[in-house]
Amino acid sequence: MNAFPPIVVILSAYNCAPTLGAALDSMKKQSYENWLLLAADDGSSDDTPQILTAAGQQDPRIRVFIHQDNKGIAARLNELIDKALEEYPGSLIARMDGDDICDPARFEKQAAYMAAHREVGVLASWGRCITPDGQSASQTVETATDHDQLAVNGFFSAPLLHPSVIMRPSVLKTAGMPLYDSSLRRAQDFDLWARLIHQTRFAVMPEYLLVYRLGSDKKFDKESALNVYRRVIVDRNLQRLGLEGQDDTWKAATYALVGFPLPKTRVTAAALEQAMKDILMANAQKGLYNPALFQEKLEGKYRKAIRKTRWWQIF
Repeated sequence: MNAFPPIVVILSAYNCAPTLGAALDSMKKQSYENWLLLAADDGSSDDTPQILTAAGQQDPRIRVFIHQDNKGIAARLNELIDKALEEYPGSLIARMDGDDICDPARFEKQAAYMAAHREVGVLASWGRCITPDGQSASQTVETATDHDQLAVNGFFSAPLLHPSVIMRPSVLKTAGMPLYDSSLRRAQDFDLWARLIHQTRFAVMPEYLLVYRLGSDKKFDKESALNVYRRVIVDRNLQRLGLEGQDDTWKAATYALVGFPLPKTRVTAAALEQAMKDILMANAQKGLYNPALFQEKLEGKYRKAIRKTRWWQIF
């Protein structure tokens, strides 16, 4: 007998026909067979809708929703999660992307972990990377595993490998809906974890339960555009610490400090140091992050910001 109702897997696909078959096959090969997939095509112009439709016809565990318009991943994930919470109450909700691959034991291991650790509301894993054409890559994704360190890391960037995550429905219900901010075209997961980390325990299994495909949307050349959205989330994190209404000079220094600088903006070393002190003082008052870990991370960011001159200048 399974410890849980079916694990409900949420997948939004857009123009991923070359990789989608491998992603779906990896779910069909799971040792934990009690799962359902809710998969939405987000207005693709390639064969993604046909691949999803055929998969749904072949396997009754796969429910497919085809859309003619493109709303973006956040909006589609919100629709699918709403459906999962309404139609499959009590089920764990897992994420998956159409260009990644699950280890055959992923669902079994994650379900067992959640059964043994009732305090954990969000669980992720590590990942191995492959190239766009499926060849092994040298990179791996090895995030922190401890909740306190994940919380600290989540102030600066997304602390979890998004498509490796499995979550309790109770956590999602308390997070408020819509779960993902559809106004953010990128980094929606960064924003979600920054909100959820203060509501439940996070954990990461130090096992490679996902094969993460590198691709055009995951490359460094998207860094500048991505940073626009990252700065929005940094602002929200600062607001949680009570740091609102700061002037532009302070904000510019803070963005440079956390690693998402404004292009062609000059900041002083003194401004970087003041921003660090202000953030540490605010955390001492609010107690949102482990003080020692937060200070260690910020000081490391400060040293890096002092050295780095690629996107901004320090004088």
